[in-house]
Amino acid sequence: MFGSNVAAVRPAAILLMGVLLGLALLLWMPLVVSTSTLHPFVVGKALYARAIIEVVVALWVILLLYDRSYLPRRSWVVAIFGGYVLVALLSALQGADIVQSIWGDYSRMLGVWNLFHWFLLTLVASSVLRTPSAWRTAFNLNLGVALLLSLLALSQAYGVSLLSRLPLLPELAAKCRVDASLGNPAYLGGILMVNIVLAAGLVTSSFTATGEVGSPSRRDGRRHEHTRWWMTGLFWQRAFWVISAGLAMWMLFYTGTRGTLLGLAAGAVAMPIGAAIWGNRRALLPISFAAEGILISLAFLFVVDLTVGLSVEEWCGERVASTRLVNTSLDESHVSTRIAAAKIGWAAFLDRPLLGWGPENFYKAFENLATTAFYQSGIGSFDNAHNKVVDELATKGAVGTLFYAALWSALVWAVVRRRRTPDEEVMAYAVLGALGAYFVNSMFLFDVNGLLLQWVLLVAWVIAQEQPPGEEDKVSGHSLGFSRSLRLLSGPLARVVFSVAVAAVLGLSLYLLNYRPLDASRAFAGAFTEGRPLQGRLDLAVSSFDTFSPLATYPRRLWFEQLGSRWESFAPGEKNLVASVVIREVPHALEDAPRDSLLLKAAIRLLQEVDPTPEGADSLDPLTDRLLELAPQRVSTFLVLVNQELLKADYWAALRAIRGYEDEAPWIDGYFIDFKEAAEEALREEFGGS
Repeated sequence: MFGSNVAAVRPAAILLMGVLLGLALLLWMPLVVSTSTLHPFVVGKALYARAIIEVVVALWVILLLYDRSYLPRRSWVVAIFGGYVLVALLSALQGADIVQSIWGDYSRMLGVWNLFHWFLLTLVASSVLRTPSAWRTAFNLNLGVALLLSLLALSQAYGVSLLSRLPLLPELAAKCRVDASLGNPAYLGGILMVNIVLAAGLVTSSFTATGEVGSPSRRDGRRHEHTRWWMTGLFWQRAFWVISAGLAMWMLFYTGTRGTLLGLAAGAVAMPIGAAIWGNRRALLPISFAAEGILISLAFLFVVDLTVGLSVEEWCGERVASTRLVNTSLDESHVSTRIAAAKIGWAAFLDRPLLGWGPENFYKAFENLATTAFYQSGIGSFDNAHNKVVDELATKGAVGTLFYAALWSALVWAVVRRRRTPDEEVMAYAVLGALGAYFVNSMFLFDVNGLLLQWVLLVAWVIAQEQPPGEEDKVSGHSLGFSRSLRLLSGPLARVVFSVAVAAVLGLSLYLLNYRPLDASRAFAGAFTEGRPLQGRLDLAVSSFDTFSPLATYPRRLWFEQLGSRWESFAPGEKNLVASVVIREVPHALEDAPRDSLLLKAAIRLLQEVDPTPEGADSLDPLTDRLLELAPQRVSTFLVLVNQELLKADYWAALRAIRGYEDEAPWIDGYFIDFKEAAEEALREEFGGS
């Protein structure tokens, strides 16, 4: 598998095969959909990836006992990537919410713990995948997954309902959002974008290797051999690459993701320019062919769609990319809110310039720093800046952003500093183009695990190729130290004891840090199942919070919001039942996440429903004061405050709060109209209708 030579020693061979099998299974992660969990397109993918990475790392660590040649090589990319992970941890420790920074939440499943897994994966993949043939196999497997995603997207775009009959894939049935198994067209577009560039590189490098394009090949002596079997081998590989890239390009248009199209174009342009400046000139022609193929395909689809139109169900046509690109303007609400969010991200950086607010804490900075001007287009919130650089500045500060920039610089330098044979040079600049496309796309998007898998695959390739062939046997300084430590475990008994210890740690991690979050997410999703008795749903929700408390904040907020919105529909006995559970749960929630304004807001609103008396409202004053501190200019904050004054029968205070906010944001009048009418009516009754 992956073209690697299996070690002669049987234990090492078995362990190596286990690592390679794990890497192959990991590439299928974008297809995972956990239908029984909260956020089925997110939670299952993340936990599937983490579990496989942990198994792969455990097997790799044990493999090192038998064959130290699989130790990591000397690499600036690894060193800087490791430093970036360390800075992310330091930022988390001093940030606004350390638990959120480490674990993230069910809606994204990111955080430092997740980043650490991807860092470990780069170490393993770059250490065991060493040869061009091994990486071609990895890229082909990845491209195969992209082809399946494209076929799923095609079935959605054209209303094919066959998938809806499969018991495990109801969410993948035909629908207007062309997202395959990713849950968002932008995520699908990012994966397709990377694989289009890689497929173009594989096609053109295959011609270079056989001497059919560009300069004479180093394998000219085998050209006659290729000629005898091309119809059964190389021809079909090329057909697979071309079909995969073509279908991916087609589906990329149906996702309607403008940032992805710009990223793909930028990556294609970067390939020949980079090769012309730094690369092997004998590879420049095939690299140019690859770039031209991508750009011509983009132009063709764009022109066809603007003239005759791409054939697709009418109800899905709104997301075709050419229409969205032509109609883009800075005044479009989707664009203007992104610009406003970026400005708030910059303000967050200025507020905490060194290490930022902490990973995954952008929305806390947003809630705290957003001005009334932002809410002119709505009262929504942003949990990220939709721009990776701004997000790094806001959440990891100047230090984290410098490491992030250094990591990207090291990736580019590692590719361009070497000279390779023409076919390998083509793949090198295809990888560089894919990295460039990913970077440009990240200026309009944010990290998700499906996209991170693509990025880590590219990073691991760069690390594996970082040293010239003559230096491949040199390991890094830290690896040499690790190698000396491994010699202490060279005895049979020591190996067994160490392997058992690694297996025990792996088992604990798989259960405590992977299965329990999965179980908690399933329990919470079950709490919303219609037809289940109310007591059972409440018990499931509380059980979810207790099963894995580091991820409980987000579902608690959803739970509070749902109970508050349904409060009036509960019977008196049900209200008493809900109230008793809520009164017990709110203090735990606020203790676990004291600076989460969204959770606090949902809790206050629910408690206002549970006890809508002046005495009950008075008891909430400390919470509303904290909310005003955490989200001082948020529209929803003032909705809570005005309702609080109404419950306390202080109608003049309610009207003053409304008028004060409307003076700052005169367009906001509609949000307070019900409260204003209630306060004015109460005052008329109090003063005898005057």
